[in-house]
Amino acid sequence: MRMCRQGDWTFGMLWTLATTAGWAAGWAIGAAAGEVEGGVVSAISGGTLSGALQWPALRRRLSSASWWAAASALGWGGGALVGLALSSATAGVVKATLGAPIALALVTTMQWMYLRRRVSQSGWWFIANVAALGVAGGGVLAISALMGAPLVGALGGAVLGLGIGATTGAALVWLLNDRSVSG
Repeated sequence: MRMCRQGDWTFGMLWTLATTAGWAAGWAIGAAAGEVEGGVVSAISGGTLSGALQWPALRRRLSSASWWAAASALGWGGGALVGLALSSATAGVVKATLGAPIALALVTTMQWMYLRRRVSQSGWWFIANVAALGVAGGGVLAISALMGAPLVGALGGAVLGLGIGATTGAALVWLLNDRSVSG
């Protein structure tokens, strides 16, 4: 087992901070638009901003990293809109649980399309994102339960972003340390 280098920790921290800031700003924008909890505006804003903020960290490790920001914006934007359209056509539990998985599937696929030509074993990105949604969503739900009210605005986005950033950041450190990264 290989030890992490100092640059790995720096990359992971920058990734996590960028993701946290992007989602905090995105949920603040969503709250300003009248969303009580994360919704379509929050997902589009948070996903797009986090992808843009992740770009400076990623460009030091992989070529054409600007495509990452585009993949994130298209994935979260498209996923949120498709999730909204499908959830509008359904009711009850299906409606409440449809948006996030659809958005996650689309953004993960878009980001994987970028990673697959540059990173060996990039298929793990799908598992990392499912884990990230579990960690982040669990964190938001747990803190909401402790507070007795839903997390809203920048605080909710920051908790979500911290969970997503820490989980996907750790996964990227592992994936990028694989000796068969193609740059």
